Amino acid sequence: MSSIANEVTITVKGRDQGGKRAIDDARSSVQRVGEVAQGIIAAQLFQKIGESAQQFLGNARDAASNLGESVNAVGVVFGAASADIMEIGTTASSSMGLSQRAFNDAAVRFSNFAKVVAGPGGDVAATIEDITQRSSDFASVMNLDVGEAMQVFQSGLAGESEPLRRYGIDVSAAAVNTVGSVN
Repeated sequence: MSSIANEVTITVKGRDQGGKRAIDDARSSVQRVGEVAQGIIAAQLFQKIGESAQQFLGNARDAASNLGESVNAVGVVFGAASADIMEIGTTASSSMGLSQRAFNDAAVRFSNFAKVVAGPGGDVAATIEDITQRSSDFASVMNLDVGEAMQVFQSGLAGESEPLRRYGIDVSAAAVNTVGSVN
């Protein structure tokens, strides 16, 4: 937005009767300058408001589209269990600090693992809820973003031990075998 000078200097010279008229003319000129300045400022303000509204509406449209895509992905990946997954996602913002879309994305990312853990006929939705809640708790304890914690969990579940090792968790084969031989 361009700036408008903050100073206007007006010199008024006049004699006798003409002095009053010169002052009145100067006052009138200053009022016109003020009206023009207000018009310019208002036009710039309306332009800025219009740009902001346009950006807001574009962001809202994109967010709605992304949420729709995540709902569709949950439906495709979970089939009959998708209604249960969606129900868990509606409270995810208060219980896990996740938006509905972020929860849906996480559920889809963890879907294969959850299906294996739940087993045939098992409660996949409860497994997804457990994984996402544990990720959220881990994020809280380690002072991480929930999304970052979920990436760490996903890496660990995929057999990558290094992301978890940064937080003092060793899931390497040697560590697991050591624990197994002690029991």
